[in-house]
Amino acid sequence: MYSPLTAFDKAEARIAAARKVKSYLKILLSVPFVICVLYFGSLLYNHVRVIPRGVETVQDFYRRYGNPPRVDSLFVQGRKYYRITGEIPAPLGFPKGPPIYIFDSTGRLLDWTGESLNDLAFASKWDGIASENMSVAYFLEKFPPN
Repeated sequence: MYSPLTAFDKAEARIAAARKVKSYLKILLSVPFVICVLYFGSLLYNHVRVIPRGVETVQDFYRRYGNPPRVDSLFVQGRKYYRITGEIPAPLGFPKGPPIYIFDSTGRLLDWTGESLNDLAFASKWDGIASENMSVAYFLEKFPPN
């Protein structure tokens, strides 16, 4: 026997089930979307942040990045250079190593890389060179901020 009330109830139940499935799909699709946005946003932020725009001297470095977290002195053919290892701005982007900035003995920026473990040209120039860890306090005395 056909009852209009039960047909209505069945249709309503189907609509409710469809809405539930749709809401689950929204949640399932939004989580990967948010993860992708965070990942690619972090990549972009890393890329933009490590580029030394406006940095020509150590003092410019201080203004852009603050005090260096680590400084090493390098000796190449009797010349002294300073290697500043920067901080990774956004680890969510999974950069391959921290940014590194090379300054000459007068405090002028000579070279840099945004991902120290991924830049073969930079590594062939600056890796494997005798270096000595230097205290950041001594470096700040040698090149005081303005």
